[in-house]
Amino acid sequence: MQQQISHVLGALDDKINLSLRMNETLEAMARAIFKDWFVDFGPVRAKMEGREPYLSPEIWDLFPARLDDEGKPEGWYTSVVGDEFTLTMGQAPPGDSYNANHIGVPFFQGRTDFGPRYPTIRMFCTQPTRLAYRDDTLVSVRAPVGEINMAPEKCCIGRGVAAVRHRLGGRSYTYQAVKQIQEQIRVFEDTGTVFGSINKKQFRSLSAMRPSDNLVSEFEKLCEPFDERIRQNVFENQKLRQMRDILLPRLISGEAEIRDAEIGSGDAA
Repeated sequence: MQQQISHVLGALDDKINLSLRMNETLEAMARAIFKDWFVDFGPVRAKMEGREPYLSPEIWDLFPARLDDEGKPEGWYTSVVGDEFTLTMGQAPPGDSYNANHIGVPFFQGRTDFGPRYPTIRMFCTQPTRLAYRDDTLVSVRAPVGEINMAPEKCCIGRGVAAVRHRLGGRSYTYQAVKQIQEQIRVFEDTGTVFGSINKKQFRSLSAMRPSDNLVSEFEKLCEPFDERIRQNVFENQKLRQMRDILLPRLISGEAEIRDAEIGSGDAA
């Protein structure tokens, strides 16, 4: 019996670990594409060196043929976060609006709620004062400053969180672009008089690149499916972990049979 229980629980753990590895790969792919296009300017440098195109013609043609005197692609310019993104700084809702009873919208107060990609929902709020929306990039703006997550759904954000969305709306470009300026944000960890923080004016003034809108849209079309799959894997894993935690005591007590558990673990894939 113990071996059978271990087999069932091991199968669940294998599914969870496979999804985690897939998410790491998808995140690395999206990051590599962003870095090549918008940080290293790989296609522009390839054109300048006369190398063969390595992207589809419709994307390749969107990249300038050379870098300007500042070392960035011709026609691109250095902008600021306030001009490139919609920024919503969180605000504490009324104290009597918090609850753990799933009433209202999820409420995230700060970094303590953040996970590898999505925050853990612990509290809810019935009177939200500041909202983030599904797939907005969330940034911790009070100590520790600069940690990044993504909003799982419409939610209330407290004083420790800001929500960011690129002016064209793409979640994948927003997430990667904010990761690119993460070190600029983290500088403010050591600037507060009591603890690290970054305010709206400071956040809006951070440097951000403005490439062509068409390239941003092409990046989104290419990488948005990666982020959607990451999202699916994250929430499937949550269900698998819940199933594992429910099954273990029932299997040990004999309340659930091994056959039922195996069917359940197969259906959760």
